[in-house]
Amino acid sequence: TEVHVLLLTDMLLLCKPYTKKGSASSGSANSPVPLKIIRQPYVVDRIRLYELKESSSLGLVYLNEYGVATAALVLTASEPKLAK
Repeated sequence: TEVHVLLLTDMLLLCKPYTKKGSASSGSANSPVPLKIIRQPYVVDRIRLYELKESSSLGLVYLNEYGVATAALVLTASEPKLAK
């Protein structure tokens, strides 16, 4: 599944390209593709990152206000150079 990760000043967003049902095209290379947020916004101060054995993967743990892990994700890029 194609997911875009947007790192903003104070939050991290996980988004997917938004396509209407019945629409085969997702835009050309030069036109922007609208994105749909698929998970809650993650506040940057509560994110813990971990390096994984695979160079194209990154572990992410999100902590709530009590310091308890509420979400764990593994982000993987199709090419190792995209993960840097």
